[in-house]
Amino acid sequence: LRLAMQFEDTVFKGADSLEDYQKKLTKRLKKLKKNYVPTQPAGATEKTRVIEQLRSQHGDAIRYVIKHSKRAVKEMTIKHGEEKGRQLEQHLEAAKNWATALGLSERHPKPDYNMPEDQLERLKSNVERRLENLRAHVVKLADPD
Repeated sequence: LRLAMQFEDTVFKGADSLEDYQKKLTKRLKKLKKNYVPTQPAGATEKTRVIEQLRSQHGDAIRYVIKHSKRAVKEMTIKHGEEKGRQLEQHLEAAKNWATALGLSERHPKPDYNMPEDQLERLKSNVERRLENLRAHVVKLADPD
């Protein structure tokens, strides 16, 4: 913001009239557009698209699973024993990691757009393969109505 204000001040002080001011601004903006290099590499846009797609398609289900995870683990432990409770807890921990990577958790509200390509592919396949089954277990245990 400070740089933008400095830029505007130098252009404004160097201009004699409003038309001159507009002309200088237009010329300077054309020069900046010509030399502008995007900060993100071209591949990052594909990552962004995939992450946003995962967030929109599966975000509500992941949030639901995380919200009801403690109750589901408690119910699983009561109904089926400690071992099954620990297994469910491990699966729910994976869902919490998905939420963190996608920016769906309260602690990490922004997605990790810098994750490596292979990690993003694993995340996508895990979410698509495992989430619905995990959600079904949580609904059955934590919210049976």
